[in-house]
Amino acid sequence: MPDEETANNNSAVRNLLLYWLLVVAIGAIGCVQTDDATPIPPIPAALTTPVGQPIQPTPTPFIFNPMDLGSMVQLDVVIKPRRAAEVVLSPVPLGSGGYIQGQTVTIFVSPKPGWEIQEWVGPVYRVLGETATVDMDTSAIVMVVMVGSQYVLKALPTDTPEPPPPVSLPTATPLPVPTAVPTPVPTPVVQPTPTPRATPVPTDTPVPTPTMVPTPTRPRVNGYLLSVNGEYVVAGQMVIPVTNGEVRVYPMTNPDGGYTRGKTVTLGAYPEAAGSEIAWSGVDTDRDSIATVKMDRDRNVVVVLNPGLALPTVTPIPTAAPVPTPLPVPTAVPVLVATPVPTATPVPTATPVPTATPVPTVQGQPTATPVPTATPVPTATPVPTATPVPTPTPTPTPVPTATPVPTVTPVATATPVPTPTPTPLPTPTPVPTLVPTPTPTATPGPTPTPVPSVVFVSKWGTPGTGDGQFKSPSGVAVASDGSVYVTTCGYGSATERIQKFTSEGVFVSKWGTPGTGDGQFDCPKGVAVAPDGSVYVTDHNNSRIQKFNSEGVFVRKLGTKGTGDGEFSYPRGVAVAPDGSVYVADSFNHRVQKFTSEGVFVSKWGTQGTGDGQFQSWPNSVAVASDGSVYVADSGNHRIQKFTSEGVFVRKWGMSDTGDGEFNYPTDVEVAPDGSVYVADQQNHRIQKFDSAGVFVTKWGTEGTGDGEFSGPWGVAVALDGSVYVADTGNQRIQKFSVGP
Repeated sequence: MPDEETANNNSAVRNLLLYWLLVVAIGAIGCVQTDDATPIPPIPAALTTPVGQPIQPTPTPFIFNPMDLGSMVQLDVVIKPRRAAEVVLSPVPLGSGGYIQGQTVTIFVSPKPGWEIQEWVGPVYRVLGETATVDMDTSAIVMVVMVGSQYVLKALPTDTPEPPPPVSLPTATPLPVPTAVPTPVPTPVVQPTPTPRATPVPTDTPVPTPTMVPTPTRPRVNGYLLSVNGEYVVAGQMVIPVTNGEVRVYPMTNPDGGYTRGKTVTLGAYPEAAGSEIAWSGVDTDRDSIATVKMDRDRNVVVVLNPGLALPTVTPIPTAAPVPTPLPVPTAVPVLVATPVPTATPVPTATPVPTATPVPTVQGQPTATPVPTATPVPTATPVPTATPVPTPTPTPTPVPTATPVPTVTPVATATPVPTPTPTPLPTPTPVPTLVPTPTPTATPGPTPTPVPSVVFVSKWGTPGTGDGQFKSPSGVAVASDGSVYVTTCGYGSATERIQKFTSEGVFVSKWGTPGTGDGQFDCPKGVAVAPDGSVYVTDHNNSRIQKFNSEGVFVRKLGTKGTGDGEFSYPRGVAVAPDGSVYVADSFNHRVQKFTSEGVFVSKWGTQGTGDGQFQSWPNSVAVASDGSVYVADSGNHRIQKFTSEGVFVRKWGMSDTGDGEFNYPTDVEVAPDGSVYVADQQNHRIQKFDSAGVFVTKWGTEGTGDGEFSGPWGVAVALDGSVYVADTGNQRIQKFSVGP
């Protein structure tokens, strides 16, 4: 019996120990679950914000780059959901992962198939489809909210917090440890294993959850096709392989492979080898590794990626002497005036009139024989007029019987033979009427003179960073001594500079480096030369104007970023009047500002819009005539506007199209010494000439790489001798022309 009782006691103790071991194990499991629950899902703390507050990730603090005295600022781009798109920044962050303060960064978002952008949240501006720009004044965060083809996030509004993760089962706290002993049932205790609460991780996946609601599929339309290096970009394709690298297209094409009319497409070049040279052709703008095209037609883009690219050099000044030969052609017309008409003088042969000789039929009158001498008188018919010669009375007696011929008596007076002097021959003068001035009809020939008035003279420049080479030349200006100044917007590269050339394209000097200091630039765009030789430059991304002497020595600067008087927002154009007044195309403020030669603010005019005196995306250029009239290239409205020197609207001309006097984003306007107005019709790849009232005169240029052909010409300038210089931006060169009246 004691043995049986001892056995029972041992069994009870064993069961109790098993119970407590099970309780301890369950508690351990519960602790592990609770500890693991916070890191899974890894929801960024930056996105957990109080209810009613915008979902804004916390900015990364400033990072200081020991290689640069300025502080570096961070840019974070958050995609919601994360897997819905890819992001590319241009330029890429520096080695420290930051940007220099004041730098402009472009964000390219490439949606995955089935996704598109619904909203940008953050300090972005100039949003074009899947592309936006940020000014890195401070560290910034940009959120891009994506929409699926079949589902849309409910939490899109920025004033609602991100939905909390689904509520999981209560923490698996161990069952209350009953002091009471026996009969533990371990099986129900194991039930807390529903730890799948880690599933909320895919909060940014397109999997339909309660936070999503159906939305209709957005319709697509047919459009124009884009090809890169001869290969069409197919639907949904973002990466295009090319020799020595690849090209990425933003945005991707429609499902049918086309682009909607007017869509701006950005292309990024990614060479395999670092330091490769990049050359574009067939694009509208070129920023080294980034280019854009507007899909207003089928477009073919050619890009060359080559380490140490050495494009064929272009002879700067070809022997263009034989070219002018077509000009003399119209002068040959006057040869028709050869007046052979005077040969009609032989008409006087009409003297055979002397048929009047029958007069000698007087018989028996020997003295009548001299009558034949009167034959030279061709006007024998008016002989009766001889009656007034009564003086022949000396010989009346010998002719008493000659009464039948009384009229002969005057004939006896042969003395009148001198009458041949009455050169009635002048009477043939009416004969010239036989030459009915047909020659004057030849004079209309010279009317075609306007057509052959443009002659290609020379060209210079190749892609690159060396002297006389260009990367996106945009502004061009000519001084009174014939010197040519050219700006290149290198977007942070070594080509942020001004280059000076002779009138024939011989390199003279250069100045400028990337930066914000005096004499430094961040995308210099426009350039103008004052009457005293001073050079003004629009420092586009630094939102200011800089003034230099003719050798590039810094003189002064004016303007800061803003909307007040004397402040600018990305100015692009500048011009100097004969009196030294300075006019600035304050592009992103949609206005023109006027200053004295010392930089003192005078006046301003213009607002955003399409009315008279308003500007749209953007006023890119300004020019001043000798009479003080101001011309503005109103690019977004595809027109030219003319004002008085005080900004009073005078007239406008142009519209969006390809005909004479029509434009497709005119980027520059220039006034010649004779008052003619030249316009760089950028996306029509041509130059147009008008008179001061906007009447079309002539045009030249087509898209291409040959002499006299252009690829997105941005700037135009006219010298005192009438020579015209064109910044052929896409072809990375300057072309010179001779333009007749």
